[in-house]
Formats: sequence, structure tokens, C-alpha cells
Amino acid sequence: MINKLKETQALIDKIRFTNISIEDIEDLDQLREQEYLTKESGKMKYITNSGKEFNHLTIKDDVVDIFSAGTSKLNGNCIPYTKMELSIHGKSDGNLYCNTVCEYEDQLIQTQEHLWNKYGVKTNAENVKVSYIEVNKTFQLEHLFAEYKRPIILLMSRLPKNKGVQMDFKSLINRKYKINDFAVSNNSSAIKIYDKSSQMQIEAQGELMRVELTLKDAKTVKGAFKTNIWNELTDEAINEYFNTQMKK
Repeated sequence: MINKLKETQALIDKIRFTNISIEDIEDLDQLREQEYLTKESGKMKYITNSGKEFNHLTIKDDVVDIFSAGTSKLNGNCIPYTKMELSIHGKSDGNLYCNTVCEYEDQLIQTQEHLWNKYGVKTNAENVKVSYIEVNKTFQLEHLFAEYKRPIILLMSRLPKNKGVQMDFKSLINRKYKINDFAVSNNSSAIKIYDKSSQMQIEAQGELMRVELTLKDAKTVKGAFKTNIWNELTDEAINEYFNTQMKK
């Protein structure tokens, strides 16, 4: 099966989910021996829905970028937290072809199954939220990426100041280095335009440009899509947000 670029659809690359509760852990002692979990007396505990307690859990492998759980203090109160970071896995073409909402929903389900089958960690994602997301469009160019350098520099230099500070590429340009990506970033969001072809380790479909928007926290995600509840996000909402930002 030959994949084709969905050039008109904004897709999801990396994403961070929160509010995934832990229903149960099959064997706390085994996970502690494998150094995935800590359990110490006298410290704040995460309590699973089945009543088991631990201090902190961290799992990283080739399926889940990170799944962690624990507690933090907020206004003197002990607040449980979980986070799951996922990216495009298991594809021979890397992250050239990113995910739709439905594809990420499938990946979330498969990751939960993986956590249970391999680690004995049973999770519940009924009320999952999004606290970080990268959305992008990737498309073919008529010319070499380098030929678009000057208009991209002009575009990035004219962005509103609240979009952030440009990465330091001007000095490199003056020295005539080859520049393959341009970025503007602040604490809550980022915009990046880069040569996707040069990044790929496989033979790409000609010259490719990727335009990527990163929303770095739950508040920014909610401001962009009017919600950060995963079940309420749609491909249409993501695409509309991306197109609106491009027009701005």
C-alpha cells in the first residue's frame, strides 16, 4: 500500500494526554524491581481506583514515549496526575504521514492495551484531556526548498510579536549556510516551517515543506479549539484552526 500525503488536511504529530486514571496495577513489587515504580513510606501517594498506592510511575519504550503518574502539591493539597506522551510510531516512513483524530484514538487504545499486557497497568481514558499537541500540513513544492528561503524569512519576520522570538538563524544566513528550518516560539506556542525532505531517512516524494503549529499547554489547546477534552476534538476543528492561523 502506497501512502499519499493529505496535503489539505492538518494532521497530528506529537500529543500529550492527561487525566488518564489508573484502574489497577497487577504487580507493584515487580514494577518496583524493574525500576518503573517507586514506593516509599511517609511520602505522598498516588492511589489507583483499586486502592493500591505508590509514589511515582514512569514507563518509556518503543510504543509509548512516556507514561507517568504520581502526585504534586497545589495550595497545600495532594493532587494526583497522569500524563501520556505519544508520537507517530511503527511506520517505516517515520512521521511523514501523521495521524487524524481517529487514528490517534486507535493508537491511544492500543497503547492502553500495551500498558496492560506488558506492564500490568490498567488505565481508564474515558475523561482524557490534551495538554500539548503538534499539528501540521506537509506538501510538495514546485522548486527546491532553498529557493523559498527569502519569502519564508520575510514571513517569519512579520509575525506578530506575541508569537514569540525567532530562532537565531540570521547569522547563519549571512554566512551562507544551508538553512532547513525556521521557527518562532514562546512559552505557550510555536510556529515552524522546515524542509521535510532533508529530514527524512527514506526517499521522500520530491521536495516537501512542513508547516507546524505547536500548542504547549492545556490553556492554549483550549483557547485554540474551544475545548481540550479529547472526545470533543475533531479533524474539522483542527483543520479550521490551522487554516485560520495561516490566514493571520
